Amino acid sequence: MKKVQGSLYFSLILMTWIPLVGFAIIILGFSARTLKASMEEEVEEALRNLGISIMETYETAYPGDYRINQDGHVLKGDYALYDDYSLIDHIKEETGVEVSLLYGNTRMLTTIRNQDNERIGGTLVSDVVVEHVLDGGEAFFSNELSIFDEKYYGCYLPLVNSDDSVVGMLFVGKQQKEVNGKVAHVINQIIAIGFIALILAAVFSVCFTKSIITSINRMMEFLRKVASGDLSARQDERLIARNDEIGEMGRLALTVQRSLRQLIEKDGLTDLYNRRSGEGRLRELEKNAKESDDTFSVALGDIDFFKKFNDDYGHECGDVVLKKVAECFQQHFQKCDGYSIRWGGEEFLLVFIGLHRDQALLETEKILTSIQNMRVTYGEKVVSVTMTFGVAEHKKDETIERLVKRADDSLYKGKALGRNQITLG
Repeated sequence: MKKVQGSLYFSLILMTWIPLVGFAIIILGFSARTLKASMEEEVEEALRNLGISIMETYETAYPGDYRINQDGHVLKGDYALYDDYSLIDHIKEETGVEVSLLYGNTRMLTTIRNQDNERIGGTLVSDVVVEHVLDGGEAFFSNELSIFDEKYYGCYLPLVNSDDSVVGMLFVGKQQKEVNGKVAHVINQIIAIGFIALILAAVFSVCFTKSIITSINRMMEFLRKVASGDLSARQDERLIARNDEIGEMGRLALTVQRSLRQLIEKDGLTDLYNRRSGEGRLRELEKNAKESDDTFSVALGDIDFFKKFNDDYGHECGDVVLKKVAECFQQHFQKCDGYSIRWGGEEFLLVFIGLHRDQALLETEKILTSIQNMRVTYGEKVVSVTMTFGVAEHKKDETIERLVKRADDSLYKGKALGRNQITLG
């Protein structure tokens, strides 16, 4: 049984955790991709705007077209740009963005340096860039640029002269590790928040699962007692109070217990305790009487001339008489502490809890009067019923067998004296 409980416990935990972890992984992956894509869009937009600002600055400061002089140096209008790094170096210092001015496909001015800390002027760009910018006259953004084994986000903008010819390009680029570092920082924050959420979800799922397993264990313990024959076992009130399927199962288990008790403890015809369950209850009274000063009395009764009902009117009439007599007993014990037992055939044992013999005699007289006034209708026949009782009070340390025997002796004494009466034992 413990293996089943353990298996159910961990199964419920896994059923909760697997979707949570899977969902967290999906969300994290989606967030990372979305965040990176968003950052790349922002970087592209920022680089494009920065590049346009640089070109406008050059245009304002040095009017005229871009051209190459006889020495191979690039000029803007009449101003030689080849040895003026002030603008692009300032931008690199302030923003961390690399800037290159290219004439054709060749870098003329650049902030990019090699391993020897030398500017890499004179280097060429790829054919893909040439195709898009120089030939196509359009801006080109790439997130796959590699310069000296460093990955870059780069934006190439065409340099256009007054005759609308594209004579070069401006490059602005940012190292990917800087952007990736920011992305990683945000993702780490998402992971931290997700981890905290998972911990809280785990605590909730463990508590919820423990609540379910505890309720199931309570119900199993109750059913185990019922299965072992303890039909007086009490169902846990907390389980019955649950307003869910488990609570409903607990209430159904209680209904099953009551049905079993009805089948096992009660006589099928009269709905009184049968002799087996009645003797068990008497044993409890006997045990309590030994441990305290409590007392109880019994009255053993027999329907007078019961055989005559069966012989004259049939067994169905006898059954009706038994039911009516049982109803009298049940009605009386609604106002008196005790119960009635179908002892066998037409014989009944009445148990008066806490009453001495004389008090039990008075109660039995009330019952006999009710029976004498009772009329039983069977078909077109109306029959009257009488009973004879023998009353006895339990003595200290007396067995149940001895008590019932004394009541039985009194009963037969009453029958010998003419029936329809009560005698004391």
